[in-house]
Amino acid sequence: MKPIGISFSHKLLLIVGMTFLLDIISKGTHIVPLLQLSSDAVLHHYDIWRLFTYPFSGQSVGELLVFMSVMFFAGDKVETVFPRFKFPLLLTMLTVLQALGFMLFLPSDPNPLNGTTLISFFTLGMYVALFPRHIAEVFVGYRIPVPVFATLLAIIGLIFSGAYLLTSESFLFYRQFSQSIIGGCLGIALSWSNKRSSVKKQSIIQSTTLPVIAPPPDEELEPVSITGTISSKTPSMFTEFREEDFTDEEQLNLILDRMIEVGYDALTESERHFLDQYSQNLQK
Repeated sequence: MKPIGISFSHKLLLIVGMTFLLDIISKGTHIVPLLQLSSDAVLHHYDIWRLFTYPFSGQSVGELLVFMSVMFFAGDKVETVFPRFKFPLLLTMLTVLQALGFMLFLPSDPNPLNGTTLISFFTLGMYVALFPRHIAEVFVGYRIPVPVFATLLAIIGLIFSGAYLLTSESFLFYRQFSQSIIGGCLGIALSWSNKRSSVKKQSIIQSTTLPVIAPPPDEELEPVSITGTISSKTPSMFTEFREEDFTDEEQLNLILDRMIEVGYDALTESERHFLDQYSQNLQK
């Protein structure tokens, strides 16, 4: 059952949209640049939060549109496959790993790392790998296969990143192109791994489950007496009696019922003593 409320993917979509508006409004200020990732800021100024916040800054219009489309149409579908907090944890780990890779391989890059290209194509790769035979309802009345829909979004994203080749910021194209390939491959690989592990768990459960074999209809089961077994292991309800109990008919009836059920030899020593004392009281 799908939980009531806004999914994590849609919440993330809203946060990125709000930071994009903040980026536009705060041009010339130092608000949004505080979210971008640079090796110098983390290693020398200890701005650790940048390892998590850089996807929310420096978005281009094309990058934002692709991210919003992916999260709106595919993100919540992918999220339903995983437990409650696993999908957000995967995106967080992916974000941190990309940040650490950027600081390790490009420590002196003067251009800060930002944007959601890796997250977009990672989610898109998972979407097409998890639902290869499903139909995506893009808008009301428009339904297309998931692989076709994912391919169209990927092409649109690459076209937007290719626009950087026409500007002096062509390095952004190579960065976004590599992020697209890496993110898509990671999403597909993780989805296949998740599906294989699910199939393996199911096969293990089926192999360890013993089938219940019903007896043939023409065979009669032999009756088994379990009275003696149960009574021998059942502790006596009478352990000690007082003198005034020896005239109690309710206690007598309980012991007699028990004697009829299990026999006199199965009575405890205290119960036999009760019967002897009760019979002596009757003779007086």
